[in-house]
Amino acid sequence: LARSSPWSGALSEAVRDGYKRLLTPSVENDVRAELLARAELAAVDVFGENLRNLLLAAPLGGQAVVGIDPGLRTGCKCVAVDQTGRFVANTTIFLNRSDTSAARAAFVEFVRKYQPSAIAVGNGTGGRFDYPPVKSDQDWKGLVNKFGTDSERFINLVQKMSEEKLYQPFVDEQYGNYLRNLDALIEHTYYHFGQVVIIRKMIKSGIKMIFPPL
Repeated sequence: LARSSPWSGALSEAVRDGYKRLLTPSVENDVRAELLARAELAAVDVFGENLRNLLLAAPLGGQAVVGIDPGLRTGCKCVAVDQTGRFVANTTIFLNRSDTSAARAAFVEFVRKYQPSAIAVGNGTGGRFDYPPVKSDQDWKGLVNKFGTDSERFINLVQKMSEEKLYQPFVDEQYGNYLRNLDALIEHTYYHFGQVVIIRKMIKSGIKMIFPPL
């Protein structure tokens, strides 16, 4: 900018005004936006790493656990790990055979031997209904009778629990108390058993409609 120019003063003022009013705010906004984008990406990375560590952490802390992967054809795979998460032992039991006494005894012995603080059961196909197939009315009656017997045993066990015990933490405080988990178990069990009963009645009604009695 030529100092001798008659317009030098006006041009200098225009340059200063443009730098202060237009260029500086624009550069600041661009730099701020770039730094904010970097900070957001870094925050997502930190959150992702923390979440990964949280999800991979042992939910019960340093306690021995027996895990069960329910299966039908290949059996239920049982694994015991110690307080550090180290593999200790494994076994396979078959609960969908006509005689399950051997499998039950083997599982009881497995649990007693490794003394887990909790037993984790997977929710795969075998976990949803690991029970011998119901192929006849006799099988159905056996299932109903077993459900009734197990319900009575469950009621007797709950009745023996003190009121103080009902409000104590179930395994860990994050899972609520015993009362909350008992309510959930009862609601879940009767809900699905009711579904099975309704479906069976619908199937029988459909058969009668298609093949009416002579």
